[in-house]
Amino acid sequence: MRLTVYYSKIYSGLVFVGMKEVFPVKKKWLLFFLLGVLLMASLPSSVMAAQPITVTLNGEQLQFDVPPVLENGRVLVPLRAIFEALGATIDWDGTTSTVTATKGSDTVKLTVGNKTAYKNGSKVELDVPAKVVKGRTLVPVRFVSDALGALVEWDAQNQTVNITQRSELELQAIAQVEKYLSLLNRAVSEGVSDEEWKGILSPDAIDSGYGIDARVFRPMPGLVGSSGRSISNVEIVEADDMTGPNDGALISVVARYVYNDPTEPDVSQRKIQYEKKYYLILENEQLVIDREQTQAVRHADDIPLVTISKNELEQITQQWQQDNYYNYNEVLAINNSFVSPILSQTLGIIKWGNTSTASGEEKLKQLLSCFSPAVQESKGWQDFLNLEAKRDPTFTILWATSTQDKISATLYGELFPGFNVIPAVMEIDIQKQTDQSTKWIFTRIEKVRSYDNLAELEREEPQIYEMLLRMNSYRQTFIR
Repeated sequence: MRLTVYYSKIYSGLVFVGMKEVFPVKKKWLLFFLLGVLLMASLPSSVMAAQPITVTLNGEQLQFDVPPVLENGRVLVPLRAIFEALGATIDWDGTTSTVTATKGSDTVKLTVGNKTAYKNGSKVELDVPAKVVKGRTLVPVRFVSDALGALVEWDAQNQTVNITQRSELELQAIAQVEKYLSLLNRAVSEGVSDEEWKGILSPDAIDSGYGIDARVFRPMPGLVGSSGRSISNVEIVEADDMTGPNDGALISVVARYVYNDPTEPDVSQRKIQYEKKYYLILENEQLVIDREQTQAVRHADDIPLVTISKNELEQITQQWQQDNYYNYNEVLAINNSFVSPILSQTLGIIKWGNTSTASGEEKLKQLLSCFSPAVQESKGWQDFLNLEAKRDPTFTILWATSTQDKISATLYGELFPGFNVIPAVMEIDIQKQTDQSTKWIFTRIEKVRSYDNLAELEREEPQIYEMLLRMNSYRQTFIR
């Protein structure tokens, strides 16, 4: 007999599952193998991480008296060593097992065993709380570093956390943009005076007026009320020192935020995600925002943008190469030339098309030849035909495993009743058919499900939603 191994691969917070036939095996050895698997499964994840985890700060490896551990996909390190390396002062409250670290204007507070942490007084929910290992308190390195203004990247292949401290200029610029967005949050909900923008925006930016035509967006005082409008989900993407002619700009900061307007009649306009680049200059020896450039605008029913680091891009690429005979571009081409149009046209002609004419009947026959008899008799086929799509839907392969003759994939569909995206997810297999007129044929459609909106997908299937965000951003970066 042959042993079929089901395996899962984890990186960037995502889990991908596949299967391989590895080698011939006798039954008596199969029992030992399965017992070994069960034993390994019973061990905590920190025990199973055979390769030691290293942490670097600005390229230099940090030394710890207790080694870092990996728990539920998060790396924890001794708190005193990491805080001191990042230049923070520490206050330890032994009665509550709470550490407070301060660096400049930033304050971070964590309590052992508690998933709620605080940055500058604001709550932050952690995936993994601080814990005690061998008499040392370990804290999640990504949260701590992010909170103190450092960049963090995880190199899964080498089991290394790379931390890079931002320059003082970058930290000042980021703080100024955060001040602006905090004031903007107040401005869109209750209004603020021109005086309050001074010291945050340049005089030219303030004098340029209000709205989208100004050098930097701000609403006109008196035109907003207690409406529930707000700015949320603020994310600093990058900060770059400017070189060359840039109209006097010293540094730029790219930030994303969501503008919420519950009073907007159009549901798709109630949440809009903006990505903007802010250019800062020195004015009276103080950094101020002089102008902004909108780089992306996405509405509530669009897939939100997320930041993918260089290491994450490399990890996704390496994982794809391990799992697939076809490269990413080739699978995208198969998706766009076969998978998406065949599914879309089939759904359309069966639900709303005219099959009473000879041409309509012939078209349906051609489309159905792309699906095996087993598929057309399956529950997945009926679930697929029952999808509520009011306009031509589109389908995109999120992840795949492939051989030369077969592709197995998780598929994301966008269904368009009216103007709102209705997301759908399904699992498919397609098989190459060299002896027929069509190159590929669907041999499996199953686990078809749809949701009212992306928020429901995120709530019901957070792993699929996270995969959707990451692969959508990866696809845009990859194609670019």
